[in-house]
Amino acid sequence: MSNKKAFTLIELLIMVAIIGILAGAILVSVITARNHAKDNSFKTTTKSIQTGLVSCCINQPLTRALPNNAANRRMCNGSDPSLIYPDLDSVGLKTGGNTCSDFYSNGKTIEPGTKNKGNCTNAIITQDSITYTDC
Repeated sequence: MSNKKAFTLIELLIMVAIIGILAGAILVSVITARNHAKDNSFKTTTKSIQTGLVSCCINQPLTRALPNNAANRRMCNGSDPSLIYPDLDSVGLKTGGNTCSDFYSNGKTIEPGTKNKGNCTNAIITQDSITYTDC
């Protein structure tokens, strides 16, 4: 009888299978956590935009409330440098007018930008609330 202390092929295959199952479970958890983080980032950004829009429209009700292109990212016609619309990779302007009256009557629809593509598909920002879709 030999006294070899080695793993058999079956034991090695079982270990590989267990490691594969654990790796798969961890990968699913990481992907889910990443999507939740992107959704939370999008929600935080839209809340900041809502606060800025309401402030802008209270202080300067006849102004253009939202930027109309990537080069002109200031809210409130550029009077307050703190009211700069976020990076368009974080959120994207989609529907609704650019004036305060459009914002008050119809709200503003914002979609996640390329940095924040989680589960959320869009947010409708009004003066009083934000409604998220698929979050």
